[in-house]
Amino acid sequence: MNRPTPVNQSPATAKPIIRRFNPWRWLASFVCRDFWRKAIALFFAILVYFAVRQQISEVQTMSGVPVEIALPAGLVNANPKPVTVTLTVRGSRRDLQSRIKPMGRVEVDENRFVSGKSYRIELAPADFTSTNGIQ
Repeated sequence: MNRPTPVNQSPATAKPIIRRFNPWRWLASFVCRDFWRKAIALFFAILVYFAVRQQISEVQTMSGVPVEIALPAGLVNANPKPVTVTLTVRGSRRDLQSRIKPMGRVEVDENRFVSGKSYRIELAPADFTSTNGIQ
């Protein structure tokens, strides 16, 4: 194996040159080697990822989802009819077909309550849970 030797030494007495491993130089040479092939492969990998992600994500509308209203002590619901809402749920096809039975629960804030006026309740996705744990 031919190793480079200093100019004023003979190959028999020359010490081998030891190069330290530089990870940044190795990474740069790895990326630059066949750069366009790697760039095209990365582009197609990202394209496939988003195409598959779009296909497995579905949207389903569910109506008649019950909501439990938790009232603080001393307040009574004047309208005892059960409260139901319509939800729009996003998830994988398998999860949406597994007979999800969501249930809502919301707590009334006593500080915002004004006696004699309607109380408006705003629901958030965190207020709903399902039997199989999907939120």
